[in-house]
Amino acid sequence: MPSLTLISLDENLEKLNILKPLNEVLEIKDIKKIKPPKLTFNPDRKQYFSTSLLHFLELQRKDRQEIILGIINSPIYTPGLTSAIGESSPKRGVAVVSAYLLNNNEIIKEAFHEIGHIFLLNHCDFINCFMHCSEDKKPSQKQEFCQNCQALIKKNKAKLNFSKNFESLSLVYSSKSVSFGEHIFPVEKYSLIYQVLKENRLFKNTSFYEAPEAEFEDLLLAHDLEYLNDLKELKLTPRTLFSEIPINKEIMDFFISHAGGTILAGFLALKEGVQ
Repeated sequence: MPSLTLISLDENLEKLNILKPLNEVLEIKDIKKIKPPKLTFNPDRKQYFSTSLLHFLELQRKDRQEIILGIINSPIYTPGLTSAIGESSPKRGVAVVSAYLLNNNEIIKEAFHEIGHIFLLNHCDFINCFMHCSEDKKPSQKQEFCQNCQALIKKNKAKLNFSKNFESLSLVYSSKSVSFGEHIFPVEKYSLIYQVLKENRLFKNTSFYEAPEAEFEDLLLAHDLEYLNDLKELKLTPRTLFSEIPINKEIMDFFISHAGGTILAGFLALKEGVQ
């Protein structure tokens, strides 16, 4: 049977008086308070990006039938919307609710609404159902799941089977940096991603692997010998001009390491398994 883990992202859940109503529908397995990582917050908008919060919440899962619900007393936004009060991912079994603009009853109703989506429920036409969606972006005066939605929850309970949290993660990166100058492709993002992952330690057990240079024989599996020789000798030819990037040793070493890192990541995935 599915259980519920409540995670307070910045709010004291006991003060909200939401535990009893939620526990009547789903057994509350655990209650935690975890500060979300800085990268989930958009300082320009002064809001949290709810989709990033969902990714973070998913990392807290311990059981495949565990639903994760995060509560945050700060404004959030979703893709395409300037503000939101909640978001869920039925596939991953996680949801987040912003208590920022809601009273206690509205928090409870929005929590049930997002949990309903995790149980694969769509929006409902019955105005007093938790799954009824109002136009003003706030929950309507819904009181309970209607009979149809209750039946669907009972039917879909057995289908819930989410991915477990990563016990460990292998990350392949390259410490080599390069600049294309005034180029549309921002290669600096690769080193920034590595820095953010390492500083925030989003995964409990992370192994970092420096990307090796790809072997010439491996590159031949994907490219013509003439093209690779042109790159190796840093020649400007019709073949290398199609790459649309400057041809110099620094840039070539950079991409050869990226190719080697991709190969290493593939080997690690085969060795450790892919979720």
